[in-house]
Order: sequence, then structure tokens, then C-alpha cells
Amino acid sequence: MVHIGRQYPYVFCAMLAFCLLSGCSGKEETYEEPVEPAAFIEDTDTYTADIFVYESGYEPDERKIFYVTGECKSGSFWVKNSKTGDKVFTGELKNIGSLGKEVLCGEFTSLSATGKYEIIIDDPYTDKSIDIKKGVKDENYLALTDKLKSLESDDDVSNYYRISVMLLASEMHDDYVDWAYINKSMKEALNKEISLIDTSGMWDHISDRLLASAVFADYYCVYGDIEPNEVDGYLDASIRIYDSCMEYADRADPLALYMADASLNRATGQNRYRKGAEEYDRDCSHDEKYSDFAFIADMIYLRSRNISDHDRCNQIVSEYLNEAYSTAKEADTNPFYVSTDVIDNRMDAGFAHLMACAFADYILSGDEYLQTRTDHMHYLYGFNPDMKDLMPGYDKDIKTLSKLVFVTGSEGVDNTKPEEKQ
Repeated sequence: MVHIGRQYPYVFCAMLAFCLLSGCSGKEETYEEPVEPAAFIEDTDTYTADIFVYESGYEPDERKIFYVTGECKSGSFWVKNSKTGDKVFTGELKNIGSLGKEVLCGEFTSLSATGKYEIIIDDPYTDKSIDIKKGVKDENYLALTDKLKSLESDDDVSNYYRISVMLLASEMHDDYVDWAYINKSMKEALNKEISLIDTSGMWDHISDRLLASAVFADYYCVYGDIEPNEVDGYLDASIRIYDSCMEYADRADPLALYMADASLNRATGQNRYRKGAEEYDRDCSHDEKYSDFAFIADMIYLRSRNISDHDRCNQIVSEYLNEAYSTAKEADTNPFYVSTDVIDNRMDAGFAHLMACAFADYILSGDEYLQTRTDHMHYLYGFNPDMKDLMPGYDKDIKTLSKLVFVTGSEGVDNTKPEEKQ
């Protein structure tokens, strides 16, 4: 710190020496207005700190952490009930310095009573309001799905991926699903795809058409369990498109063909589709833009009653569980509770592993994988070394946002929009 007041004695001495020398010269003295001495500035330290919380609020039963950056001198913090003013929690601050910055972390997980609170550090005095409430995950999920629905699709593939993920989430997470939106999208897609059969649009984009066949068959299965009378024509269209594509199957991406085979196997139980699905090698080389469908195709395949290759099923399940375990274990050793894929901005790989965590959470008991997904959500929306929202840019991409919607969902959450609750 610059001590301004301490610089002036040296300046004063230099001026005095100059004046004395000038007085010895014998020149006529001239009167000068005396200079007022500069005010002494007290040597006091001023510093600030910032507290970062998850602005959406914290669920009562989830991990509750916050971060402090700046020149924080406190080694502890306390939490005050905003309504009563009572001190309800005290805790220690842990230094988790990241990327050359000093970052402190505090945790108040055991504080589970719903309400409004303030986190306070004393040196320098800083406070931050927080909410502990139920339904935070529901609110985030609904906000993401609304954002996903609002994005315009520039190509068929992205739109089919969006619908496929919504259908998958409706089965695996039991989250709120906007069936009116899905039904409208499916009717538009059906009319478009039927018009392409036996035209150059069919032959020029075989893989796209196979994906359409897959999503029609999947929609027939999923929504057909809810409203059987509303899915007439979709299975017939799926089979018709598939059969038309088979003449040029050598042009198709293997993953698109696998997606169609898996979906039609589930919808019809016919062996020709089962054999086609079971012949697909999950590790084969395929066009990168279709790789996003691998997880969805595997989930559809696993949910079919017409399966004979149980070794392949066990291998698929084992691979996803291993990915989920590795992701959760790696995240648990990181100060921000996330995997290195996300930290290094390898979002595609990061989301793929988080989708594996969602699968693990679906078939296993316990909240370990749900917590891992929640921690990654927090990281993307501000709990990171730069303490900033990392989603701008990513949230304008249909496929990326679709993955995030699936990762956010959780089995058993309220399936009713807030405004529809009584």
C-alpha cells in the first residue's frame, strides 16, 4: 500500500536545503506565501470480499456450499435466519485456491430447514442472502425445457434429437413433459417425412430419414402408453420409411440404422429389427454428428422386451455404470465437485458422462449420482474458478441443451407445473 503521508518529510527536507542555499547567495529576498503542509493520510487497510451462492436456492436435502473470493481475512462464517435474526449455523472456511486465485469454500449442508437466510463473514463484513426451499430442481428443469422448446431448429437431426431426449426423460425421470409441444412437433415431422418418401429428399439424406423412422416408432411406444388412440399412423410411417431406406442402406450411418432398428424392435418385436440392433457394434466408426444418438439408441434397445443377446445388454449397462462411477469419483476429489472434462471445457464428453450418471441414478438406489449432476449444474451456472455463468453459447445449441435437460431431470420429481398446482 502506498503511504502518501510518509513521502512528504523527504520533500520538505529537500525544499529546506534549497532555501538555505538560496539565502547564502546575497540576492534580494522575496516573500513567498507559505505552503500549507499536506494532510497526513492515515495508514489504514481497506479490502473487500465477495460471496457467491447458487442463486436459484438450495434444496433442503442437498449439499449446500458457497464460495468467497477477494481479500477475505475471516476463517469462519455464520448463518442468520433473516426472519428472526437468530444465528442458526457456524462453520469454517476452507481455502481451495484455484487457478492461482485464492478461493474459500464454506459448507452448511446440515442446515435443512426451509426459509430465508444470510451468510455472513466478519472480516471484511460481507453478507449474502440465500433461500433453502423445495422444488429448486423442478424450477430449473422447467426453465431449461422452456428454453429448449424456444430454440429454432435449422435441421431435422437436431429436432429429432430434441424430441428423442424429451421422450427418454419422460420415461426415465418422470418429469413434467409438455405433450402438447411434442404432439405438435411430431405431427409436423410426420407430414414432412411422408412427403419425402420416393423423392430425392429420401435418397439424399438416408440417415436423417432413418432417425425419423426411429423417433416415430419411439413416440408410438411412449405416448401410445398414455393415449393409444393418438398415435395412429406413426408406426406405419416408421416401417414405411425404414423399408424405403433399406434399398440404400449402405449409404446410412451405422448409428442411425441402429437407432431405427432398436426403436422398431421395441415397437413391433419383430426379429429382423432385433437382429439389426444386435449386430450394431457400439464402438464402430461413424459420422460424428450422429454420435449424440448412441446413448438414446442404447436406452431404447435395453427397454425392449424382444432381446436375445443378454451379454450385449450386460456390457452396455456395465459400460455406463463404469462411466458414472468414474465421473462421480473424480468429481468428489475436486474442490468444485466436477469432472475434469467440464473443467477443461470438453463439454461433449462431460455431458456424455453426466447422462451415464442419470442412467445410473435411474437403476440404482441412493442420491450419489443425482448429487454429481446437481454439482455440475452449479458449476456451469457460476460455481467455477471465474464465478461466472458458463452456459451462454451452449444454451443456444439444441443438442447440448437437450443433454442438459436430461441431466437435470430426476426420477420422482413433481410432474406438475407450478402454476397448475392447487
